[in-house]
Amino acid sequence: MSGGGGAEAASASAGAGAPPAASTASTAAATAEAQYVGALRQLSELRFSPKLVAAIASVTQGGGDALDSPDFSAVEYINTIFPNEQSLKTIDKTIAKMEVKISRLDEDILVSVREQSSSDRRGKKELESAKSSIVDLYAKMNDIKKKAEASEDMAQKICSQIRTLDYGKRNLTKAIRTLKKLQMLVSSSGKLKDLLRRKQYKEAAEQLSAVQLLLAEFSRWATTNRQVVQLTDQVNRLQADAYNLAHDQYAAYFEHKIDSTQLLDVCAMVDALDEAKRKEFLHWICENQLTEYRTLFNPQAECAKLEHVGKRYEWLMKHLEENAPLYNEVFPPDWNVFELLADQFCVDTKLDLMNILQVNKDLLVIKVLVDALKKTLSFERQLREDFRTDPAPTQQRQQQRDIHTPKPELDEQEAAAAGGVIVPVKFKGTIAGCFDPYLELYTRQEEHNISKVLSDSLAEETWIVTEEENEHKVLTSGTDFVYYLKTSFTRCVELSQDQPLYDLNQVFKRQIRTYAAALSSKLPQENAKIGEQDIRLCCAIINTGDYCCQRTEQLGELFAKHIHTKFREKVDMTAEVNEIKASCVQSLRVMAPIAQLVER
Repeated sequence: MSGGGGAEAASASAGAGAPPAASTASTAAATAEAQYVGALRQLSELRFSPKLVAAIASVTQGGGDALDSPDFSAVEYINTIFPNEQSLKTIDKTIAKMEVKISRLDEDILVSVREQSSSDRRGKKELESAKSSIVDLYAKMNDIKKKAEASEDMAQKICSQIRTLDYGKRNLTKAIRTLKKLQMLVSSSGKLKDLLRRKQYKEAAEQLSAVQLLLAEFSRWATTNRQVVQLTDQVNRLQADAYNLAHDQYAAYFEHKIDSTQLLDVCAMVDALDEAKRKEFLHWICENQLTEYRTLFNPQAECAKLEHVGKRYEWLMKHLEENAPLYNEVFPPDWNVFELLADQFCVDTKLDLMNILQVNKDLLVIKVLVDALKKTLSFERQLREDFRTDPAPTQQRQQQRDIHTPKPELDEQEAAAAGGVIVPVKFKGTIAGCFDPYLELYTRQEEHNISKVLSDSLAEETWIVTEEENEHKVLTSGTDFVYYLKTSFTRCVELSQDQPLYDLNQVFKRQIRTYAAALSSKLPQENAKIGEQDIRLCCAIINTGDYCCQRTEQLGELFAKHIHTKFREKVDMTAEVNEIKASCVQSLRVMAPIAQLVER
């Protein structure tokens, strides 16, 4: 059916089949139909945006009516309603229905417009109400904020009061504890005084340790609080009394007035004293035991002379050996009385020897000086063996060792290799160091001896080389000279590794340069006519120079190895080696013309 066919058929049918009585109604219906068709045509030409179409669809919930379709076509709609001419018979009813529908739509629109108008007024009213509510809410929030701030201030005040109470509780607890400790200190001081009066040394040692620990708690008030100052003075007097009692007990024992029953308890009491008092007591014991030594070897005694220094060392070894059982009985092992006594002996002996050497410095005999130094070094070596540091100090405290039990000594290099740390060896140079300033006499004597050996060797040298000796001949003067240098070094390094060894190094340098000059002086002049004997001599001097260079380098290494570190960079002998090499080079220059003739 073509577009508009239903409408035209309806008009024709209405014109042909309408009765005369209904002509007016038909005309009106036709007019309405024409208007409706025109409206439909206008609606069919409308096009809405996709967003509007979606909004309308959401409102109409899917748009089941064809009139709600965005692609609505009035012609198609009419053709759907009136598919043929027979369907036009119901056109009046259809128009009536549509008019009713239009009326309903008009009413719905009117209602919607009225509702929209009333909703605008209601919205304004609600907006005003919302604004008023917001103002009230803001006021309430301010009120809540003020109350919160007031609550916070109150909480701060409460916390501050709680904190104050906590400090008060803490201070009160501390004060109670301090008062208890003060009471304990007063009580312990009284007990200690009573124990010292009754000479109960073991209990007194324990009480003394407790008193010192309690007194340490009041150290901050030792000069400000009157009561603490009085207690401190009282404890100091008790410590002095304990020290004096220990002193009197050992003095009486050394005078054979009492036995050794309580002496170990006395030692425990001394250990309970402070470190300074303990060291003072041990020093007094050493001084007491060395009284006989000072009497025997007073400066006016014959045995105190330098040539009798060995008797001093014999006295100490004999004293330690004879008194070993006694010391083991009355001294605890961790006091190390043997070692302390030996150390004090070394200090006293060094002072005596320094005085003797200073007074007799212009009358010193080198042989006596060297002999005394050798005996001193041997004595120090024996002490280092006897008192070698034990790697397990706790074991050392548990068991007293015998004074004459020999133990191997580690030198610095071995100690460094074993533990990585170089520890100075005790008793090394303790006494022998006082001889170093006077060993200049020894080095002067050595220089004189070396010079004499060198001059005698040069005088005895024939400077004649036979044909059989020519190939590897080393001059006798060179071997004798080097041998004596080695011997001299060995003697000196045993005596000292400090300034005297450095002085000997300078002596060696001077004498080596002298020998190098002597070798050069025996060579023929350059470009001079030389014979077969001169060539053999030049070869011997080259061999001798090479031998001396090697031995000189070895001596330089020995000096650097054994000398004190402060001199190590000053004992290099490279310059002297070059001096000897210069004589070898000169020998080659002398033989150069002969070599040129051989080549020709």
